[in-house]
Amino acid sequence: MQRLYDHPQWFDYEFIHLPESAQKKEKRKQLERDIRLNQPGRMMIEQFLNLRYGLPSIQAWNQNLKRWAKYADLDPLHLSAKSTRKTYESWLCFFYPTRTLDVALSQGHNDMTQFKHYLNMPFNEVDKIEMKKYVEGWV
Repeated sequence: MQRLYDHPQWFDYEFIHLPESAQKKEKRKQLERDIRLNQPGRMMIEQFLNLRYGLPSIQAWNQNLKRWAKYADLDPLHLSAKSTRKTYESWLCFFYPTRTLDVALSQGHNDMTQFKHYLNMPFNEVDKIEMKKYVEGWV
């Protein structure tokens, strides 16, 4: 997101197109990728790109998450800056079980990575109703 903030041209108001230069991870599965967004996601990216300042550093974001968890009386042990992305991928896989390959490609993963980390979450139908407002319209 920090690199996207510096390169708003990667967002075309429907997808985020990440060129090879956008991705710094050595073991990445795809050289380039398109990140699919639903309508609320597109609106949030547009607002984000218009902020005066981008995101805090990853260290500050981790500290903020842990502090906020304590305020909410949650265990901060496994919270990190990656939690949001991992949660969203898990929700998408549960909500769109026939589109898991599309989810993996949008996240820059392959099916084995997705299987090992995101497809084993114990969600139920009540969870599905609650996550609907965040993931509906992704396809």
